[in-house]
Amino acid sequence: MNIVDMMWDLDAWYAYEATKTTNPRLHAELTTRLAELAEDHKRESLRRHRSHRPPVWRIPVKDDDEDWAILWNEVDNEPAVLYVGLDPF
Repeated sequence: MNIVDMMWDLDAWYAYEATKTTNPRLHAELTTRLAELAEDHKRESLRRHRSHRPPVWRIPVKDDDEDWAILWNEVDNEPAVLYVGLDPF
């Protein structure tokens, strides 16, 4: 599966795409983590951080100044990206 083929919340997609021009290094790191998610969302490294309220998995992504996160869950056994942005946890 490709990153663009995953299910996305529209705001999450726009936040991810915005980093292309605002922070290319962060965009590259997000792309790496999202590619891992698209390739094998059952991977343990992508399931280390779990929130139960709301029920989502969190993939932390480090930036120089701020901590970012990708929040996702499964829909019909496929990854669905719900949030990309500053780490809310």
